Amino acid sequence: MAASVISKIEVLGYHKITKNEIQLAEYYFSLCQIFNLDDEIIAIAISLKQEKSLSLGDAIIAATALYHKLPLVTANTKDFVHIKDLNLINPS
Repeated sequence: MAASVISKIEVLGYHKITKNEIQLAEYYFSLCQIFNLDDEIIAIAISLKQEKSLSLGDAIIAATALYHKLPLVTANTKDFVHIKDLNLINPS
């Protein structure tokens, strides 16, 4: 399993997260390879934001998946469907 560092920040930084949810999320992320930002991911994220309105977090998460050639697992597929070559998986 893998995750973008941005996903980790978004999940653990959610202002309504409970202590139990924090423990579960920290356990999940401990099982994941965490991908940090690098120049290549930044360049892809910039390109994605130039193509269509996309939040910074979503652009970085999508860029990370594209760069590492991994599927993006999200229930929020509507924000990503326009991205060419991005393999989306909706877990719900």
